[in-house]
Formats: sequence, C-alpha cells, structure tokens
Amino acid sequence: MTGDLLIDVGNSRVKWVLTEPGSDDAIPEGCAAAHEGDVERVVEALPNGRPARVAVSQVLGPEVGVALCAALQARYGVTPVMARVRSECAGLQIAYADPMRLGVDRWLAMLAARRRAPAEAVVIAMAGTALTLDVVDRDGHHRGGLIAPGFQTARQATLGATRFEHQAGGAELAGLGTTTEACVAAGARLACLGALDRGAALASEGARKWIAGGDAALLAIDLPGWQTLPNPVLSGLMAMLDSTD
Repeated sequence: MTGDLLIDVGNSRVKWVLTEPGSDDAIPEGCAAAHEGDVERVVEALPNGRPARVAVSQVLGPEVGVALCAALQARYGVTPVMARVRSECAGLQIAYADPMRLGVDRWLAMLAARRRAPAEAVVIAMAGTALTLDVVDRDGHHRGGLIAPGFQTARQATLGATRFEHQAGGAELAGLGTTTEACVAAGARLACLGALDRGAALASEGARKWIAGGDAALLAIDLPGWQTLPNPVLSGLMAMLDSTD
C-alpha cells in the first residue's frame, strides 16, 4: 500500500480513503462502514497494507482515541496523526480562545476550504444534525461562526413539540407547503437557508462559499454562488498532515 490513509470516525460510521501518491487537492470518494463504537470494528474495516502516513479524526472521546491510536499503530506500523484543534495550523488561526471548544469537524472543514482557496476569504457550512457556518478571511483569520439546528433536527423538533397529528413522509420541499408536514419541512428548510444567507453576509465581499454534509445538496439548490464540498473532514486531514511535514 502507498499513499496516505485518512480516517474519519463518526458517531456510528467510519469513513476512510487511501490517497494516491502525488495526488492533487481533490480527495476521492471514500469507503464507509458501521462500527457501533467498537475500536476493533473500526480497524477491521480498514484496508490492508502499510500506508505512508495515517491521519484520524474521531468524535468518540479521548479514551477511544487512545485505544484507536494504539490499534492503528499495531496494525500499520505507522504512528497515526490524531486530529486535535490547534490555534494555528496551515495558515488558519481560529477565533476560539480555547481551541478544544471548537468541534474538530468544523476545524478540518476550514482547513479543507483554505486548502482549496489559500489566498481568499472563505465561508464553510456543514449541514448535518446541526447546521454550522464558519467565516475565514483572506489572511486565514477565523472570524467566528454559528451553530443552528440542522434541517432534519428542526423539522423533527417542530413536529415533536406540537399537538396536531402528522404523518411520516409526503413533505414536498419546494416552495410553500400545502400539508402540515410540507409546511414544517418548508419552514425548517427556509430557516437553514436564512441562517446561511445571513451568516455568509458577514464575510468579506467575494468570499468563496462552500457547503458540505448530508443535507448539503438539498440546501445548495437555493444557494446561488455556493458550491458543495465533498469529503471536508478527509480533505482537512490531508491539509493537517501536510502542515506537519
């Protein structure tokens, strides 16, 4: 095996990609598997061989991180680089006084965006369970961000907090709704779009804007000037690795 092994361990799935030596900034589509919080299952799902470098992002906590690092070292004979938010990395300077309070996925997404546009202001949004947005100026200074309910979170919260009966599915997403379910979906979607529009308006004029995450394609339809960013965590891991060379 050659190239770098990039690993993203989420709450329920592990996603990984093996890059080609000398590859450009584009990270290819990775593979994924469920892990159920089991370190052995994470490692067993990964490819065989010996990569040149291994980088890992994980959200399962410090104890799992220690066990995962040891297991990867034993399997590949390479000391993995574990993603930890740093105040400064690869030209990015974060706004948080306490770096550990910033989610590692947001940090890696900012690194990925800066890797794509190193001399430009950028806006990077992640549309998942939570909707996040971060603004970075052209000099690499993180100006701050926002965290709001994601589309599905907002939709489920509204349906769960009301007393009217509702049915699963059947919620068209374009325009105004003509059923209760469609109205709730429209409200959740427009709330996300509004947050993204207002957040991006706080960036420098001409900033490059990207959106990633499970609901990125759904929201990007009505975000002119935005692009979807595939594999932001894995791309950010590559930027982190290259900054340590």
